[in-house]
Amino acid sequence: MKNVFKTVAIVAVVVTAGFTLPVTAAPTPSFTVDTSIFGYSTTDFSANFINGSASTLITLNPISKTTAGIGYTQLTSFTNSMGGVLGAGSTGLGLSGTMGYALWAEYTYTTTLLTGSFGAVGSTYTVNALTSTLWGEKSDGSNSVFTMANNGNAASGTVVHSSDTVLLGTGTSMIASSSINNLFGTSLNATMAFALTSNGASFFTAPNPFYDTLYTSFTNTSGGFDAANNGLVAINNASGGVDFGNTPVNKVPEPTSIALLGLGLVGVAMARRRRAEK
Repeated sequence: MKNVFKTVAIVAVVVTAGFTLPVTAAPTPSFTVDTSIFGYSTTDFSANFINGSASTLITLNPISKTTAGIGYTQLTSFTNSMGGVLGAGSTGLGLSGTMGYALWAEYTYTTTLLTGSFGAVGSTYTVNALTSTLWGEKSDGSNSVFTMANNGNAASGTVVHSSDTVLLGTGTSMIASSSINNLFGTSLNATMAFALTSNGASFFTAPNPFYDTLYTSFTNTSGGFDAANNGLVAINNASGGVDFGNTPVNKVPEPTSIALLGLGLVGVAMARRRRAEK
């Protein structure tokens, strides 16, 4: 998961028929991967995106109108600068047995209601805090155990590590937002400050020094949304991915974020005009 910090960016979502569609208007810089840390022998390869699927358990607090989320993202494939998905045979990611390795991110976050009715369709949330860790391990038959989020299990949305799990990087959010659209599709978008561990620097070998910012965007449809049960909401099958960059931000605002900014500026202008008339 391209999951984690050091930038100012605008993160927004475009909601269409239950999907949230992140849009990138500028090329994403590439990075180089050396898989030997996991015992997989292949030529180093370059990519600029890591695809994945997330599972999150959210605890609701209707009194304070806040939520607390915990979950993980299992990363499934790399994409190159031409938009092509790199096969598992060329990257080793996801290969079973002793051949390949697994990558995933774990995260926790808290949010506060921004607009709409708490926990209802059409609501949006400010992400107050988001922390993430990026992990990997060799696929050797003794792998970490992932428990998918379940609104009937307060201990779900978690990962129990195996003995060979390796920490690759850590991050903390700078800007983040989340929402529930009118078809119960959900989204979580974040810009994070990112730092590699020594093992992470062995895996992501270029650029050196590595990017200090991680961008992540995950969305799903109503099919992955399990409504509140005893204050718990489960969000599964959220697809998306992560990419990296440096300060200044390598991306430009998406069309929707520009529109939102425009609305905000109109509001400011109207308020000033009213004051002037008074």
